[in-house]
Amino acid sequence: MQSLPQLRPTPGSLDSRRLEERPGQMPNSLYLAGGRAPTSLSAVALWPEGPKLCPLNDLGQLDDLLAQQVPIWLRVNGMGHPHLIREVLKRFRIPSCVFSSGHSVARNSPSC
Repeated sequence: MQSLPQLRPTPGSLDSRRLEERPGQMPNSLYLAGGRAPTSLSAVALWPEGPKLCPLNDLGQLDDLLAQQVPIWLRVNGMGHPHLIREVLKRFRIPSCVFSSGHSVARNSPSC
């Protein structure tokens, strides 16, 4: 009887150190050599019939999805357009201080 292949985690997938603790190891999806990667958005809509990946080419598409009041998992790739990320955070009522540099995200107050 043939045994099943052993599954192993992807190298580095279980690294529990925070990004601040491992400088020089910023994720490639956020940063590129010499600058920041362009920002792109997509959402996984959690419909009753199953999840669906929805590319978001503009904020109007995000607004349409939010109006349908379906739970979503928002995916933000790249940090090249911080103004776009701030607009998205506003739509989810996430305080802007979460995105500001020099502030800690872990706070007791929801208003930062």
